[in-house]
Amino acid sequence: MSNIKVVDSSYDTPGGTSKRVKINKGQLNKLRLRPHRIDGHVESSRTIQGIVTSTNIVGQIFKASADNLESLNLTMSIGGTETSIDNFESYADSAELQAVWEESNRVATLEEVIVSPNSSSTKSAKFNLRTLADEWINTIAGTDFTGKKFTFDFLQTIDGTTGSFEFFIGDNAETKSINISAQFAQNWETIEILESDMVDDGATSPDMTAIITIGFRVSDNANNEFFYIDNLTHAVGEGSVELKLFDLGASLPAVGVTLSDGTQYTTLGDLGVTGVQASSVTIPLRPGINLYHVEEFAAGIGKEMPSNVLINKDNFYAVTINYIDVDADVYGVDSSLGIKYYRDGYAFTATNESSAITRIGDGLNHIMFLVPHITDVYVTKIGVTFYDSSGNEVVSDISSASTVYIEDNNMKVIVSPLQTSNGVSSAVFDLETKPVFVPEGSKIEIYYSSGSGEDAVDSICLSASWWEMYG
Repeated sequence: MSNIKVVDSSYDTPGGTSKRVKINKGQLNKLRLRPHRIDGHVESSRTIQGIVTSTNIVGQIFKASADNLESLNLTMSIGGTETSIDNFESYADSAELQAVWEESNRVATLEEVIVSPNSSSTKSAKFNLRTLADEWINTIAGTDFTGKKFTFDFLQTIDGTTGSFEFFIGDNAETKSINISAQFAQNWETIEILESDMVDDGATSPDMTAIITIGFRVSDNANNEFFYIDNLTHAVGEGSVELKLFDLGASLPAVGVTLSDGTQYTTLGDLGVTGVQASSVTIPLRPGINLYHVEEFAAGIGKEMPSNVLINKDNFYAVTINYIDVDADVYGVDSSLGIKYYRDGYAFTATNESSAITRIGDGLNHIMFLVPHITDVYVTKIGVTFYDSSGNEVVSDISSASTVYIEDNNMKVIVSPLQTSNGVSSAVFDLETKPVFVPEGSKIEIYYSSGSGEDAVDSICLSASWWEMYG
């Protein structure tokens, strides 16, 4: 029990993390967390810093302050050309709009004051939320929308607590839809929808290769309220990019060097958790601007494994985002703010790994990135929660218990196992009065035996809080 001690006064920064995974019925399930803290980061995601294409790599150089990376955060969106479905600029008046957007009850009207601020728009379409199931349909030539992304700007005069609408598409027999509600009333929002996220409205799916109708319908009506649509487009909606890591040496790389001048780190992954490592990580992109937390982008953290390969502390590394099958917009800081968010590197582009890198901007430009590393911590709290297949916390029908271990970097249990009782939906192990010192490279693990297969538990969330050393 020597790892239970009074917290060293230099450990003055709170930290924590959680992870939730689906279980496999009838098997022993293991879930692991590694305590960590921030290594290098730029957290702003305001503007597009670069676009990944088949002829353009986007990357960020940073200085490693430890000999490992625990994961990676990036902000990206699917890029490429958007095709307009309707920007409402061509209509002279409401009558022309109504000839295209045919109504089932109340007509749409052309709006020339309340228009999207995100473009040079001068017109939008105004729809009435008064009548439930009211529809407006635009009939188009048969189009293949398989895997496509739909984007539109919208404003609603009431927030989504009492009014909402659906966006739908259909062939000549069936439709599929997705519900849209405003986060804030009287506020323009941009919505991106992936076709595969839309739900069939009938017993069968529409033929996505022959879509002939696009429309909106009221799903939650509200008297004397409206929604406005502008800049309706479609574009490529699915694809992936590839992430790599390069060691570029002990000095900040000068513009003109190439990635191939450095050394690629080829054992990405947590060997001590998944047992899988690779030279690169593939990231499937979702519609919209998203923050991606990439656990697979781990380097040197399986320290309990003899074959683990550390990274070189204080060397400069490059994270690269590479094209696979879709263009990607990579986000970062707004340089007009005049703030140099990160001083130990810069964002760059390169046509390929053998070509000279080109710095983005003047030192104020960085892509959004965050890389934590594993470190010594004092664990103060561990939580376990069980969920059913609907995502609700299980309150009954739990036939199996779980065991939580804290395992050090020599794969030894350093405190007595923490046990949950049968039938308990959640548990918190409070170690605040006697925090447990957990050395760098250790793991917090939960073992859950799903024996009979009748247990209602579908997923488990493991969480932990700790004190870490700042800096």
